[in-house]
Amino acid sequence: MKRSRSLAIVTGALVAGLALAACSSNPGTSSGAGAGSSSTASGGKAAYNAANTAAVNPSTKKGGTLTYGVAATPDSFDPGNTYYAWVLNLNRLWATPLLTYKSCTGGCGDTLAPGIATGLGTTSDNGLVWTYHIKQGLKFEDGTPVTTADVKYAVERTTTAR
Repeated sequence: MKRSRSLAIVTGALVAGLALAACSSNPGTSSGAGAGSSSTASGGKAAYNAANTAAVNPSTKKGGTLTYGVAATPDSFDPGNTYYAWVLNLNRLWATPLLTYKSCTGGCGDTLAPGIATGLGTTSDNGLVWTYHIKQGLKFEDGTPVTTADVKYAVERTTTAR
């Protein structure tokens, strides 16, 4: 008898908790804060998923230190040797590909843009040859100029079986 009464109380508490969570104003949490929300410059809370369409709490300062915490081990820090999308996003902090995506919020970030190329490239009439021109004055971190041979090597090593 005691066991069934305890089970009924626990079940009732769970049902009540689920009902309250369903009534939450924030679809990501039951308390209206936490997952999916962030603080704004004025100390208030940003709307759920606000960063999908606009910058939340943007900085007006340039430079500084970026600390990026991850819960998993990246498959590779080499931009030409990785597979996972989250690692590719991380790579955008230190590597610039031939073409990339615009750095902006919302659907704008789905737009293809030149990285080290001067434009999106042109194709031959049969669609088998693509031509790109790279920006002038590009250098590696050690000051060595980036050449078309470097770009050719980078493209070839991503398409060659290892």
